[in-house]
Amino acid sequence: MAPHLKANVTLSDPRHVYRGEAVGHIKEQYHQQMLRVVAKSYYSELVKYGVAAQDVITVASHLLDQLGHTARRSSEPKNADQPQLRPDEVVDQWAEEKTIAFHDVSLLPLTRKDVPRVVAWLNDVATQVSFFPQFPSGEAGLRAYFWDPARYYFLILYKSVPVGFVGAENIDVSARKLEMRKLIGDSSMRGKGIGKRATFMFLYYCFQKLNMNKVYIHSDDLNIRNINLNSSLGFEIEGLLFEEYKIDNRWRDIVRMSLLKSRWLELFGSGDCATVQALTGADTIPNI
Repeated sequence: MAPHLKANVTLSDPRHVYRGEAVGHIKEQYHQQMLRVVAKSYYSELVKYGVAAQDVITVASHLLDQLGHTARRSSEPKNADQPQLRPDEVVDQWAEEKTIAFHDVSLLPLTRKDVPRVVAWLNDVATQVSFFPQFPSGEAGLRAYFWDPARYYFLILYKSVPVGFVGAENIDVSARKLEMRKLIGDSSMRGKGIGKRATFMFLYYCFQKLNMNKVYIHSDDLNIRNINLNSSLGFEIEGLLFEEYKIDNRWRDIVRMSLLKSRWLELFGSGDCATVQALTGADTIPNI
């Protein structure tokens, strides 16, 4: 553009102010949507555990008391049982053995012999309906599903024992983005941080090995544990899809969250120049 045609937009320019107000308004809307999702999910959990409607107010009062307890505990040391998530501690043997490991959790490509185990994990109705869209039923349907060229799935192992799966869907090479889906199928293994470590390694694979720019997820509005886990890894809410599908004659909302490569590097690059350089990689996407 010629110098005399260059736009002169300053902080006091009404266009700049309007854009700033619009962005702030959108962020506030997302924040309010998130609070709505949390409240709705929590209320559903209360009802599920038999709390009467008239007792919800009492529970809300106890929540306020809990805020005081939380503030007093904020200075206490964190639980050291869970390893700190660091990319430079990932054992990357992808080139040699097609495995990625982080402490006692590892990923390796899902094989056809693993399908019967996955079928057993998905036979739980509550597990199946938590996915949107739902996975096919039966071995034949899952084999066709998992080996579709637009998908790529890993088996999650904990201390060498299969406990779940994580994978990529809707792989868009031109836009450098994909959708993530994950399940810790062995219910006895949930709540141990395995899902978080598996997700971390999957993101490592997406951002380092595939050089993706964006990973996104769709989460059932009631799965607040999954939303919190993904938030701790840097995922942010992109939007809320109202009444997106129907289960048991009830409409369900879907939360869409995403994580950009730049945000992941900001959180987990730890200022290590060598690590950041390795993770940034070339501007190409290898074959999966």
